[in-house]
Amino acid sequence: TTGGGGSGGTGAVEATDDDVPSHLQCCVCWDCPIGKIEQCAHGHIMCAEVSEGLVSCAAQIRKSAMPRRATCPTCRHKLPAEPIRALSAETSLALLRRVCPHCDLVTTRGDFRTHEGACPKEPARCSAAPDGCAWTGLVVDLRAHEEACMRAAVRAQVAPLRTRVVELEALDTAKGVEIGLLARQLMAVQERYKRLKRRVRESEDDVTELFHERDVREDGGDPAE
Repeated sequence: TTGGGGSGGTGAVEATDDDVPSHLQCCVCWDCPIGKIEQCAHGHIMCAEVSEGLVSCAAQIRKSAMPRRATCPTCRHKLPAEPIRALSAETSLALLRRVCPHCDLVTTRGDFRTHEGACPKEPARCSAAPDGCAWTGLVVDLRAHEEACMRAAVRAQVAPLRTRVVELEALDTAKGVEIGLLARQLMAVQERYKRLKRRVRESEDDVTELFHERDVREDGGDPAE
């Protein structure tokens, strides 16, 4: 794994990836944390930075446990409600030596994250790979390829339309939910209207009966007959 933090290149500790001490490894995945690190009250560290499409180790521990009962996997000590940032571990990891696997540049773990996104020898695939383009090469050659790739050109033109379709589908879903809610509200109103109409009819019958009884009494008869 690559390192985290944001320390400069001077003062780097001469250590390879395999030389990272165990106390600087995540106690959940046993890898070197990237970026933010959380620790328990006894100093055991866990990955706390969320990667794209993934959940951090610390978040997994908290999510898998009952509320307020998450514990450190190493010492079983209860994790605090407010996460403790392991700044010392972040700094130590950021100073460790890191060699780029693509261009052999020697840097620190802290600076490697910046270099990794700009390394000219990093392997790359055409943005139209999902559409059938099989080109692979280096990042430095990617732009030239995509300028000549018909699939990439079509994908670039279609991309706004795909985005719009997604937006419209989301809007359609939202409208469907809204319509369903309004339909339920309408049904409830109709039910209330039916009940009120029934009560009015019953009230009218009661009034009619009262008038009938009054008329009978005025005529000297028995209302019960």
